[in-house]
Amino acid sequence: MTDGRRFEDNISVADLMKKTPKELMTMIYMEQLKTNGTVKQNCSDITNLQVEMKEKIGMKLFAWLSGAVAFLILIFNILDRVMV
Repeated sequence: MTDGRRFEDNISVADLMKKTPKELMTMIYMEQLKTNGTVKQNCSDITNLQVEMKEKIGMKLFAWLSGAVAFLILIFNILDRVMV
C-alpha cells in the first residue's frame, strides 16, 4: 500500500472505503498472485516431509522388528547349546 503497509496487514473498514472497487480488486488480485505461489510451495514441502516421515517410521519399525527376531533366535540358540 502507499502508506508503507502491506495489503495483508490489518486494514480498517475506513481504509477500504477510501479505495475504489477497481483499485481494491486489483490489489486483492496482486496479493493473491504473490501468495498463491508461496502456499503451493509450502503445501508441496509439507507433502514431501510427510512422505519422508512415513518412510523413516517404516524403516525404524522394520529395523526394530528385525532386531527383536534376531535377538530371539540368538537366545534360543544359546539355550539350545546350554541345554544339550
